[in-house]
Amino acid sequence: MTREETDVAIIGAGPNGVAVAAQLEASGIERRIFGFPFATWRDRMPNGMLLRSEPYASDVAAPVPGFRVRDYCLSNGLPYVERKQPLSRETFLRYETGSRALSWRTSSRSMSPRSGTRKGASGFRPKTVARSGPDA
Repeated sequence: MTREETDVAIIGAGPNGVAVAAQLEASGIERRIFGFPFATWRDRMPNGMLLRSEPYASDVAAPVPGFRVRDYCLSNGLPYVERKQPLSRETFLRYETGSRALSWRTSSRSMSPRSGTRKGASGFRPKTVARSGPDA
């Protein structure tokens, strides 16, 4: 596929969008994710905020083992308690940033906030094209 084409467009690069991109990448499915990784968490959530989910439930789903919040905290000397001690926004962002460099998380072709879009009155819109033929 060309840079402008993809099998799957993922709108949003929060925890769920990044998890979907990782699963598709591991499956060899062409995808493009539109958005900046965890931008809402980084840019709009206040410093010192605590996640409502407990740490054990704050993982970004990965197609391979070793990428849970617990794994990240323990391998980086950060405190980790599974229950009844909320995870801070800062620790969550360190987890995301530290894990993002790994190939399953993102790649140059998966994180492309503007490519394949056109400017519309209310922001960027992906262009869709109907396919025909045996593999459509």
